[in-house]
Amino acid sequence: MHSFILILCLLLSFTPLYAHKRVCIPAKQHESVIFNGSGGFNTGLFFIFSCIVGALRSLDSRQIASLSVDFGSNGFYYDEKIGENWWGYYFDSLLSINNSRYTSSVDSAFQAQFYLSSLSSSREENYRLISKYIQIKKPILDEVNQFEEGFFKGRFVVGIHYRGTDKFISESPSITPDKFLDKLEKEWGSIWEKEPLFFVATDVDEFIKVIEQRYPGRVVFHEAERSIDGNPLHSTTKSPYEQGREALIDCLLLSRTHFLARTGSNLSLVSTWFNPSLPTVVLNPNALGL
Repeated sequence: MHSFILILCLLLSFTPLYAHKRVCIPAKQHESVIFNGSGGFNTGLFFIFSCIVGALRSLDSRQIASLSVDFGSNGFYYDEKIGENWWGYYFDSLLSINNSRYTSSVDSAFQAQFYLSSLSSSREENYRLISKYIQIKKPILDEVNQFEEGFFKGRFVVGIHYRGTDKFISESPSITPDKFLDKLEKEWGSIWEKEPLFFVATDVDEFIKVIEQRYPGRVVFHEAERSIDGNPLHSTTKSPYEQGREALIDCLLLSRTHFLARTGSNLSLVSTWFNPSLPTVVLNPNALGL
């Protein structure tokens, strides 16, 4: 995780560029860029996803000549039982090859710049890039569609993403489950007139218990591993593939809701890119508004 904290320091040092939406990509024109894990990709799925969207922005605007993603046996989500390049577990191959004089692997500096590039872009632009270049595997989409049909149909659904483990250590201010729900009720009380169903995506078991006590019979969630002791799920022994699959399904289901209340997290940030018109409130924003 130390490399991720270093990246965050880099991001904060670039804040003036981000604030003015001028993000410079440190790549030579006609350069080939490769995401292969050499830059220390022991970070979460949606941080990496955001970096790749930023790189796609450069590809689409012809700032770089080509982009490929092949993590080999690197990263949190590599599962030796499935094979190399965990990106391919969840998405079709992302490979854009053109003639190039230069080739660069994505290191920490590249990560920071590409990440900021995705943040500086609009939801609509990121949605366009995702739709154009990234294809989610059909079995995952089928599972999302089945859940939506079974639980969301005919209901006003409030999506809630509560990140309760390592995200609070260095990235976003802490907020308890009760304070999160109190703030939501106080500031967005009008949504209660719609008698909403709550779809909850969270990494902590405590939040499920709290919200079910408040709104019995009105809470649904996708089955996933959740922390019972506050330790990050990245450190568990569960299949790395399953961890990534569960997170991606939660992200996509959040994007199918009618209103999203979330804590600072790349997962629920990316869910707004899958649905740019989704009304959203961040109840504990950090310096970058995540």
